[in-house]
Amino acid sequence: MKERSFLSCGYAVIDVIEGEEYFGGSAAAFAVNGKRLGMETGLCALFGEDQKSKEYWNFLTTIGVDLAYSMRFPDIKLPVNYICHHNRNKGWEDYDITQYFPQINFSDPLAFTKYGVIHFASAHPIVIEKVIKEIFFNPYHRPIISFSPGPKSLLYPELYLKNDFIRASDIVFFNKEEWQNASNYLNISSPKELIALGPRIVSITLGPEGYKITYQDGDKTVTEEKQVEPINGEPTGAGDAFALGVLIGLQNRLLPPQATEVGAALANLALKVNGGIIDPDKINHFKYIDKFRKLFQL
Repeated sequence: MKERSFLSCGYAVIDVIEGEEYFGGSAAAFAVNGKRLGMETGLCALFGEDQKSKEYWNFLTTIGVDLAYSMRFPDIKLPVNYICHHNRNKGWEDYDITQYFPQINFSDPLAFTKYGVIHFASAHPIVIEKVIKEIFFNPYHRPIISFSPGPKSLLYPELYLKNDFIRASDIVFFNKEEWQNASNYLNISSPKELIALGPRIVSITLGPEGYKITYQDGDKTVTEEKQVEPINGEPTGAGDAFALGVLIGLQNRLLPPQATEVGAALANLALKVNGGIIDPDKINHFKYIDKFRKLFQL
């Protein structure tokens, strides 16, 4: 297992924002941004053989994202996520890609031993179940499991908020709306109660209000809430950038409150671009900020 290494599981999609197309998908953007920040990253997602799939696959390969755990099928197309102003989804076309998730096969018994963190970024429940089964089948390696249920948990909480997923996770990320929905569905009133089910850290982003983090500190459960200065921007991918920053901080042995500061700064950077993938020049500038450069061994 390598430290500073992440495998993200979820979707690669085409985001259409105000009529313009961008490579997107929470898991794919997580892998690209992590790689550009100097991490070793892999992606578990589905691709087709259509032109957009080929272009996206080649883009990821060129950057250096490990696609050994992604699969290509000739009969599918990349999903398209239509986003209009203020991040209100106009529509989602998945081209029936979900029917192919049962065919994902992690035949390599060492598939997950090379990564220090497995991050489920709005991943399909079938993928989560298969990966968790493989992880717990291997008694010699236990990566950190990070879980962002994502917006589909609002529609299908019985599928995306299974108790097994919660118990297996070390860290769970929600936005405000997702947390409210999860707390109602799970019949809990506070992140502390969620931690009692298994996770060590629960993070809730609150949009312009800031963020809240609850974590286990020895025998205590601590909750800290921080306000941030509101920044106007295109919010697609900001939550995923926040999760990436937090995980990078934790991998560098920062305490949870300090790790969330990294996450908040990276989320602010994501607000300044359209789509979830941050421009390389902005990433490079971020890496050399005095406060963070030690995280990237600079």
